[in-house]
Amino acid sequence: MPTDKQKYDIFICGGALHYQCLRNLLPSVARFGNLHLASISLNTDELAHLSIYCDSIHHPRHDPDGYRNFNLFCTRDINRLARAPYFIKLDADVLLSEDWIDYVDGTIDREPDAVLFGPTPGR
Repeated sequence: MPTDKQKYDIFICGGALHYQCLRNLLPSVARFGNLHLASISLNTDELAHLSIYCDSIHHPRHDPDGYRNFNLFCTRDINRLARAPYFIKLDADVLLSEDWIDYVDGTIDREPDAVLFGPTPGR
């Protein structure tokens, strides 16, 4: 069985508008997998600060429209770049509970071929 860091490739996409969210999110998830950050709009200083948490930084250039570029990165690149047994794609502005990785691990243990989306609030 792979170690915790080798079990997941974690992909997070975000830009300059998400910088503060990324500053909070990246340190809290980095220990759980091989962390990939994809961005076309973070500046050099922002990338330098965030890169200490990342295993890989990607600069997708599929389309000049940021939203379309993000969608194309998700559909064209994530599966190709992921090397771990499982991958996790998180939005930069996601709010995770303390036990989020237990939820992911438990679901994978029960349904290893499932596509998992976070729980809907109130359910």
